[in-house]
Amino acid sequence: MGIFGGPCKHLVSYDGENWDFAGLTGPDKLNIKIGELKGNRQVLQTAADITQLYDAMQFSNCTRINQLPKDSPDRVKLAYESMQGEQQLVQLALLIKLLQAQPNSDKLQQAIAEWIAAQSKRLSTLPAAPPKVAPLREAKVTVSSVRLSIKKAADSDPHLKQALASKTSFDLSRYLT
Repeated sequence: MGIFGGPCKHLVSYDGENWDFAGLTGPDKLNIKIGELKGNRQVLQTAADITQLYDAMQFSNCTRINQLPKDSPDRVKLAYESMQGEQQLVQLALLIKLLQAQPNSDKLQQAIAEWIAAQSKRLSTLPAAPPKVAPLREAKVTVSSVRLSIKKAADSDPHLKQALASKTSFDLSRYLT
């Protein structure tokens, strides 16, 4: 049962080539081949790694929520964490949709770098790995592997290096105009 009813489900899948955001609610299904996107491949791979981590964590939280009593404070905390992760996934899905429409946009490349930098700051608040709960598929990424992916991407992309050094927070509305 999901946090607000319905079954727990994975929201995003990524097989190394195809990125599918089909589990997110929205006006359009977003299923893309990462190779079709323009931009730094290491940065896009890092974004994919982060989505896999958030998806595994939201699925784990959803499953754990259903094992707790309805009046448990832990249940509310897990629901909040799940909603935060899903919000981040929706933001990235919107950025990717914009990038598909404007593949040569330097502004959108910067936006994805800033989104990753914001997630980098958030990683310190996440557990090292989601707890194992059946039928959780094995997460291909961990907090540690995502940190390494971010470091490698920053070494290859000046936008991400600058965004990681910046103290500003990510604001999607700046890129929707």
